[in-house]
Amino acid sequence: MAVIALFLIFTGCHTTKKISIDSSQLSNSDYYSGVIDNGKKLFVKINNYGNNSTGEFCVTSDKPITKLHEFSANNNGKIFKVRTDIKGRFSKLKGVATLSNDTLSLIWFNKLFSRKKYKEITLIKESKLDLSNFSQRYLNEVFHKFNLTTLKYGKADGYYTSKLFPVVNESNYGKIMLQVGKGIIGNLLQSEQTLDLDLYEPKDDTLSKRPLIVLFHGGSFLIGDKKAETMVALGEYFSKMGYVVASVNYRLGYLILPEHYEYMERSMYRALQDGRAALRYLCANSGKFRIDTNKIIVGGTSAGGFTALNIAFLEEKERFTGTFGNVFRLQSDLGCINCSTNDYKNIFSIKGVVNMWGALTDINQFDLYEKIPILSFHGTADNIVPIGYNFPFNSLSQEITSFFAKKVYGSKEIHKRAESFGLKNKLIEIEGAGHEPQIDENSRFTSVIDTIKNVSKDFIFDLISTDNGGIKGDTLVNKKSNISEYSIPHQNGYRYVWTASGGIVADINKTGNQAKVVWFENAENHSIRLSVINNLGAVVTKNIVINLQQ
Repeated sequence: MAVIALFLIFTGCHTTKKISIDSSQLSNSDYYSGVIDNGKKLFVKINNYGNNSTGEFCVTSDKPITKLHEFSANNNGKIFKVRTDIKGRFSKLKGVATLSNDTLSLIWFNKLFSRKKYKEITLIKESKLDLSNFSQRYLNEVFHKFNLTTLKYGKADGYYTSKLFPVVNESNYGKIMLQVGKGIIGNLLQSEQTLDLDLYEPKDDTLSKRPLIVLFHGGSFLIGDKKAETMVALGEYFSKMGYVVASVNYRLGYLILPEHYEYMERSMYRALQDGRAALRYLCANSGKFRIDTNKIIVGGTSAGGFTALNIAFLEEKERFTGTFGNVFRLQSDLGCINCSTNDYKNIFSIKGVVNMWGALTDINQFDLYEKIPILSFHGTADNIVPIGYNFPFNSLSQEITSFFAKKVYGSKEIHKRAESFGLKNKLIEIEGAGHEPQIDENSRFTSVIDTIKNVSKDFIFDLISTDNGGIKGDTLVNKKSNISEYSIPHQNGYRYVWTASGGIVADINKTGNQAKVVWFENAENHSIRLSVINNLGAVVTKNIVINLQQ
C-alpha cells in the first residue's frame, strides 16, 4: 500500500488538470504526506523531477521504526511507470499523475490488481516556517538601515546635559577636568535642564516586540554626549541587528573641592535618577516603540558604565550619603532613585549589564539575590578608572584625586564578586590598554570596538533567547518501544521547527512544542533537531542524538 501511494508525488489535489512544474521550484528537502489507510501515513520526497524522476518514500504507523525506500519513475506523457527497491509485486507500478508545488495526488493501477482503478489519494507538502527570515537576527546586521529619533524624556535641575571635547584621552583628562571645574565654580546656580535620548530602531521592522539596549556615554560625569562616537557606533550596530537602542543624555557637572566627595556622589546619583527616568519613559511608551520590557540591557562606557551598574544594582536603601542633603552646604535632598526627572511610575527589571571600563563605588551594592549577568571590558593599564580597587583619575596622581574622590571597585573586583556568587558574568581584560581603548589618540576606532561588538552580541543574545531547557524524550529506541515523542515546555508567542535526521517527523501538536518521530532502520545516524523562535524573533537550536537498537 505504501509503495502504491508514492505516486502522489506527481499530482495536485485541488485540480485534475495536469500541470507543468519547473524542477527548480521544488525542494529535495520537502516531504509530501497524507493518510492512506487505517491511520497510516505516506511520506514522499522528490529528489529529482522530470521525465525521469527519483525520490524516497516511507509509511508510518504507531511503530517507532520504519524503512525508507527509494523509487524512480518514467513519464511517457500519459502513464507513469514507477520502479521501487521493494521486491515482489510492488517493485513495478503504473499510474496516471499530475503535480503541483503544494499537493501531490495519483490515480494508480497495476495489472496484479486486475487493472482495477483505485481512488485518488492526495498528499500535501509539509508546511515549515522559513528560518532564513529569523536565524540571523541579533547575530548579524540583517537590517540595512535604521531610524533615528531624538526624544525628550524629562526635566530636572542641573548644571548642563552635554559637553563635548574634540579629543579626550588620559593625557589631557586633568586639563579638561580643571577647565570644566572652573566653569562650574564660576556659575554655581543650577537650572532646569531638558533631558533627551536618541532612539535607534531597525528600519522596516515588522516585529511587535523588540529587546531594548540602553546606553550611557562616558566623561567622568563632567563631559560627554549621547552622540559620542562609541554611542553612535553601538546604536547603529545593534539597531541593524534588530534591537531598539537608546543613547541617553543625563545631567553632568559637580564641584571639585578637597575632601568633598559628596559632590561627585551627587552627580553620579543624578545620572542614576536620569537613567532610571529614561527607562520609565521607554517602558511607558513600550507599545509605541514596540519594546519588550522584560528584555532590557543597560550598558555604558566609563561614567556610563558606573551609571549602568548603579541602575542594575543600587537600591533605595543603598543611596549615597551625600544625596540626602546638607543644610550647611546648602545641598537639598535629591530624593529617591525614582523620584526625579519625570512622573512615570513604570516598573522595569534589568536583564543584563554591559560595563565598559566602569566601576562600583561600593562592591556591597552588588547582592547575590539580584542575579543580573554582567559583561565587562577593561584595560589593564587604565589610569582613569582602575580595573581593580583603587582611586580613579590616577593620571592626576593619587595625592590629588584622594582629595575629591574615593577608591572604586573596577571590573576585576566586580568579576571576583560575581564569581563568588556563582553568577553569570564575563570579564574581557584588554592587556596593556588604558582608558577608552576603543579609540586611539587620533579619535579613530581601534580593533577593540570590534571585540566589544562581537562579544557583546553573543552575551546579549544569550540573555534574550533563554527558554525552558532542552528537548525531552527517549534517546534509546527499539522496535518494541512506543512511537518516539519529544517535547519542550511551551511558551506563548514561541514557534517551533522540528527536523529529524535519519527519521521523519510524523506528527506535531497544535502548539508545535511536541513532535512524534518515526526512525529509519536503514539510516546510519539518528538525531532530532529543534529550532525555537521566541517572541522576539531570536532562534535557538537544540539537538539530541538517538541510539537506535535493531
